[in-house]
Amino acid sequence: MKVNGEIFLKRFSQYKIKETAILISGNELSLIAKIESLIIKEFTNNAVNKEMVFDFKNNKKNNLIDLINSKSLFSDHNIIKIINCDDSLVKNLENINIDNNTLIINGENVKNNSKIKKYFDLHKKFYSIVCYKLTNRFKKELIDKFISEQKSKLTKDAYWFLVENLSNEYQLLENELNKVISYNKKTISINEIKKLFTNYNQIQLDELFFHCFISRNDIILKNSNRAINSSVDAYSFLQTVKKFIKILTITSEQKAEKNLGILVDNYLPKYLFKQRDNFTTIINKVDINKITIINNLILKTELFLRRSNVNYLIIIQRFMLNCSKTLR
Repeated sequence: MKVNGEIFLKRFSQYKIKETAILISGNELSLIAKIESLIIKEFTNNAVNKEMVFDFKNNKKNNLIDLINSKSLFSDHNIIKIINCDDSLVKNLENINIDNNTLIINGENVKNNSKIKKYFDLHKKFYSIVCYKLTNRFKKELIDKFISEQKSKLTKDAYWFLVENLSNEYQLLENELNKVISYNKKTISINEIKKLFTNYNQIQLDELFFHCFISRNDIILKNSNRAINSSVDAYSFLQTVKKFIKILTITSEQKAEKNLGILVDNYLPKYLFKQRDNFTTIINKVDINKITIINNLILKTELFLRRSNVNYLIIIQRFMLNCSKTLR
């Protein structure tokens, strides 16, 4: 039977994983590893039961049958992890009795249209667990569960920054959340969160975008001096502007039919909720003609940076002032 990896994690205790075979496949290798370890831990939480690994490609197939039929002096249940499997494993499984065994088949290289994948998908007792990158909804559930178990609390903007910026790969997400544990404070702000992650500068660049279209010229120059410290920052800021311009293109096409509040709710990244009023103002001011002008400014700025990236700050500041002028 086919089971989504996220569902399997959420409802793990509901599945009967003793005396069955479990194929774990998909393109999210760290989620495959997590589910494997969870199943193995279920049976090896004492010194008696041990996991056995069988390399299907490099061992005689009859050896697998012997391993399944073997009995330990100390345990009446075998936990066998099979690696490097292929379609010929199906024939073995059809001709053996797996009582007193749990077989975990690592399907990292198993294709969706393979015989073994179809066999497990349709089997009434065996499981076919499929692992892909985490959905945003499930990622949020994992973050919520993690936060609820910690003594530290996050400010609202810090929380939404994690939800919208952390990885959708299981192991990377877990590693990033462990960084939060190491920050031993009662309340953690977004500025403290950004110190923990390599992409913290994105917050400054997001805020710089709003300064570009809302603030006075002196404020624009002051904040750009602080945020743009290299040509890499300059290019990153242009990417940030492109991201928001795509959003503003959509809102400009929809604002005649939809309430501004609804557009803000739908398109403003939640960790930027403090920019809600500014975002509303920008949506109100911008139109397709102004977006076209800004896109042309982006192209010119990229050209200037390629010609003379040592002058990155002056080039970006000129770009920002021109953008600001466009919306006045």
